[in-house]
Amino acid sequence: GCTQSSDGGDGSDGGDELSGPINIAGSSTVFPLMSAIMEDFAEEHPGVDPDISSTGSGGGFSNFFCTGDTDFNNASRPIQPAEEELCAENGVEYIELIAATDALTVVVNPDADWIDSLTTEELAQIWKSDPAQTWDEVRDEFPNEEINRFGAADTSGTYDYF
Repeated sequence: GCTQSSDGGDGSDGGDELSGPINIAGSSTVFPLMSAIMEDFAEEHPGVDPDISSTGSGGGFSNFFCTGDTDFNNASRPIQPAEEELCAENGVEYIELIAATDALTVVVNPDADWIDSLTTEELAQIWKSDPAQTWDEVRDEFPNEEINRFGAADTSGTYDYF
């Protein structure tokens, strides 16, 4: 990770100098924001070398951050219990900081005119790891028609919302 040294031995302001890599992985939603932040940070601290990867919130936690391979994990959701356990097993301590908030929009095809609303629980049936395959599995009065899903990758915090 990044290190800090103090140069003040020559009587100049010198200040504290940061140097080294900063490795960041995680949310594709947070990626553009963190990229802009790190670009400004690197201009202010030219000895710092940020490396940012868009892996999805869950992918960042499980594959990089909780294993100790990154310094930060961008996430569009809070850390989950299994990820907390993985971090603890690997001696990774963390602090959750909210940098921004976003909104999630759910839309259905206008041809699905039998849907006027969906509950969070019904959305969970559609997006869980073993999801409903037809609309009547979500609600009895819906037709026996295939559900076609279009959305974020399953490593995304957006996907994890439901």
